[in-house]
Amino acid sequence: MHQYQVLIVDDDPIVVRYLQAVFKEAGYKTETAADGLAAIEAVQKEMPDIILLDLLMPKFDGLQVCILLREWTQTPIIIVSTAQSVEDKVKCLEAGADDYVCKPFAAAELIARVESVLRRSGGTINSVPSVLKFDDIAIDFNSKKVTAAGGEIKLTPTEFGILRELALNAGKVLDHSSLLKTVWGSEYSAEKEYLRVFINRLRRKLEPDPANPRYIITVSNVGYMFSKAA
Repeated sequence: MHQYQVLIVDDDPIVVRYLQAVFKEAGYKTETAADGLAAIEAVQKEMPDIILLDLLMPKFDGLQVCILLREWTQTPIIIVSTAQSVEDKVKCLEAGADDYVCKPFAAAELIARVESVLRRSGGTINSVPSVLKFDDIAIDFNSKKVTAAGGEIKLTPTEFGILRELALNAGKVLDHSSLLKTVWGSEYSAEKEYLRVFINRLRRKLEPDPANPRYIITVSNVGYMFSKAA
């Protein structure tokens, strides 16, 4: 059985020791980094399954690290920070984070968030077509590979999870709550900001003109629909 590896990035040694103990107890392997530069080097060397990333750190803050990592890796990232404003969360999600947890947090909550992201990253898909094609977009559900206009599109696990639900229900309107519950979990059913940010991220990657989407259509005050005939 695969033992997941968590990279803990925080400049507070007390927090790091606490998180190491929490994840060791839960059966995870851990690596640590105390600043942004060390975090990037650790990702390159260790190739962790998931990254827990603090925001306020020396040698690149968490937001900068997130942006830099998203230039070359889709490894899941959860921001863990004392900043609790909606604006802070949106900035991090737009930079490529998969989730955002506010300090202080319960250990059980953090483990649940990590497990949710890892399920999106490596979960199996049953009873669905191997490949779906929509005009110039092809979605391979087995390899989780997406191509558009002949080129491969790199998606994070969360982005792929949203696209999967929309594409498998092409032509149907999926309301905000059901999408959030399916992709993130029932505890996220009211987090519409998450969905808005990730839909925008998907459009920037998939749509020829993100401002005038052909595929991912907004249904005002209801949710989103993947158009069968783009």
